[in-house]
Amino acid sequence: MALTDWTNLHVQTAAGSITGSIHRVCAGTTDVVTITSYTTGTFKGLAYANGDTADITGSQNGGATTYTDDLTLDFSKTACIDGPFIAIHGDGDTVLVYNSGLANVVTD
Repeated sequence: MALTDWTNLHVQTAAGSITGSIHRVCAGTTDVVTITSYTTGTFKGLAYANGDTADITGSQNGGATTYTDDLTLDFSKTACIDGPFIAIHGDGDTVLVYNSGLANVVTD
């Protein structure tokens, strides 16, 4: 995916979850960043046309699979990982989230 496909950059510095059309996640500091859970898939939105709210793994999001194994991004080695993700949960270290629009950011 070309960098031009990513229209937004979100810098997350607190532990919490981010949902949306996430294309790439990178360590934002020289530290090791841990993503404690993540959901892969294609994000289409959390609101249905009638106004109802869908779960992040709801039917309108495509191919959603949630993983709970830690994903470690070491700035000096593997600083980034490419999606597509529809949700990630970070441990509180600075993480850079390249996306096409975030739907929700929740801090722990």
